[in-house]
Amino acid sequence: MDLNQPRQRVNASMIPGLQGNGVCILGKAHHADPSGMSFRLTASDDQDVVVRMTEPLQEDIQGLVEVQGSVNERNEVVCQSYILFPGENTENFDMTLYNKAIQLMKQVPTSS
Repeated sequence: MDLNQPRQRVNASMIPGLQGNGVCILGKAHHADPSGMSFRLTASDDQDVVVRMTEPLQEDIQGLVEVQGSVNERNEVVCQSYILFPGENTENFDMTLYNKAIQLMKQVPTSS
């Protein structure tokens, strides 16, 4: 996946059918695999997504995370890069409002 290409912002319910496409998903990370090769992300629609890493995580990942990657055949997000936001951002972030914004963006047609 070319990191210079635009990625669609999605919530978990939008992932099925996007296999092979680049996505950007924001949520709260939890349940990192002991190997560091995956973790669960509760997306803005309160559904969980498995995030697969291409290399083991080198840090404890929890709290608000934005993941950019591509969707595999199992509807998991294969992470190309991620941003782990500081704790104070997690406390004040309105996930419900963000989810509404994601849904509105899906309704707007894109030009090719």
